[in-house]
Amino acid sequence: MNRFGGHVALCLCFLMLLLTGCAENENEGGNQTTGQTTDPGTQPGQPSTPGVQPGQPSDPGPSDPGPSEPVQPTHPEIGTACGTLPESGECYGDIIYYCKDNIVNAYDCTQEQKVCGVLSDDTHSWNGCTEKSGGTVEPDPGTQEPGQPTDKKTAEDWARARIAGTVSTEEAFNNISYNGGFPVVTDDNTVIFMHWYEGGNWQVAGDFNGWEKQAMTNDGDIWYAEVPMPEDAVHKNYYKFVNGDQYISDPWSLRYGYTEDGEISYITTPDKPYLMRYHDFKSPQGLPSRTLRVYVPTGDGPFDVLYAHDGQNLFGTGGAYGSWKVEENMAAAQASFIVVGIDNIEQDRLAEYAFADEDLSVAGYGNIHAKGGDYAKFVHETVRPFIESKFKVTNKAGLMGSSMGGLISLYIAHLYPTSYDVVLALSPTTAWGRFSHNEGKTMEDMYAEAGHRGFKLYLDSGGQAPEDNCPDVLGTVEASSDEFSRDCYCFTRSFVDKMAEIGYEWGKDLFHHFEPGAQHNEAAWAARLVKPLTIFKDTQK
Repeated sequence: MNRFGGHVALCLCFLMLLLTGCAENENEGGNQTTGQTTDPGTQPGQPSTPGVQPGQPSDPGPSDPGPSEPVQPTHPEIGTACGTLPESGECYGDIIYYCKDNIVNAYDCTQEQKVCGVLSDDTHSWNGCTEKSGGTVEPDPGTQEPGQPTDKKTAEDWARARIAGTVSTEEAFNNISYNGGFPVVTDDNTVIFMHWYEGGNWQVAGDFNGWEKQAMTNDGDIWYAEVPMPEDAVHKNYYKFVNGDQYISDPWSLRYGYTEDGEISYITTPDKPYLMRYHDFKSPQGLPSRTLRVYVPTGDGPFDVLYAHDGQNLFGTGGAYGSWKVEENMAAAQASFIVVGIDNIEQDRLAEYAFADEDLSVAGYGNIHAKGGDYAKFVHETVRPFIESKFKVTNKAGLMGSSMGGLISLYIAHLYPTSYDVVLALSPTTAWGRFSHNEGKTMEDMYAEAGHRGFKLYLDSGGQAPEDNCPDVLGTVEASSDEFSRDCYCFTRSFVDKMAEIGYEWGKDLFHHFEPGAQHNEAAWAARLVKPLTIFKDTQK
């Protein structure tokens, strides 16, 4: 008998869980009540466009994994008091940390393919980012969009250069994406729409022109049109690209949302919550680049920020496994904070969300070499500074994920315990560490060793709790059983009980919710998302 119980169905379900975060055929639970809340006991919504967008930058391959538990950074903590950090800023690697309003801020220069360096006329610096290294600079955050090219061109410059044929489509689109985004609003108060697609006969339509199809000009692999800015752009803001009877949202639009007809693109910032996305977001930690998706509330902020994993499953119609319906759940929770969805890389998801190696050879996947340490650095040292350079935010931040995404949320908070205020872990894979080693270290072991810390913990489970109590000793057999039918119940229940032992208080900074019979998938997480969102909303900094 193998370590996963010797059942083919068990292994298949386990693999689907780990690789996709979704197990479709879990057993339905009974009327269990054990562990009720606070009781101590293709990219989402993207249209089905024919063919592939040509020239899209490919992701680099995975790098060798770094240490599974990186040391704490020596740079100042974002959101804390400046202390001795000068207003002029200091470089830590390629990230500049600077003081603004007596609060530590940061910006990652690698988003511009630059380094942190000296401000001077001949090095083309912006925001402390330069083509040469060294020195300190005077940052000017917020004056221009991250990603500005080194020759100071605007989004309009890049758009007109591509129309003139002096730059490639890939170069133009990547620079526009981080320099104001699509569509391009010009200095003459017009709007340039650009569609990167070969074939068809594309037009543009929206409520800005009464949804009348307007011709676009074809130039190789792009279609483009320039139209006057709508007089009431906030309320006449929708647009789509049209090919015959086919209407699609602009896959490169910076701002977008969803209606009853699916994804819709916005010309400018709407007067309601909306989504933003950043394509090809690079990782200086050597991980593949990916898309960031950001839920933005109405208002000017400052906003609290919740960083969430499996970003392509969070918003709108979601990905292949459905959606968490974050927009609807935010409205139901009456919440107004930013939610940053960080896309997973499907083939690397398991390794990136793992804090320790596991041998899954029996299931056909060989040894999983954990990259959770690198991913944690990516979230904390690259994604977070970028978001904080783009939006007006508070110093309150949280982490959220499900399954392996819940596990990596717990791990990031473990590595940076003073930087995050809440961890929301839905159906977390708390058995990780015991799938191939009966004595393997689990997240519970690491948290118990660290002792009580200052962030809140919310964990939940679905599936079926065992008829009897969970075993006192949880090894590889129990790990497989937990994943297969119990939605991680026993290991998660053990985790929260241990947290209560070391000083966390039920209903104050420790929560566990059990949803009997709930499956391990996006629909189940969406159905109970209001509760964890509310916990984050109500957390006082």
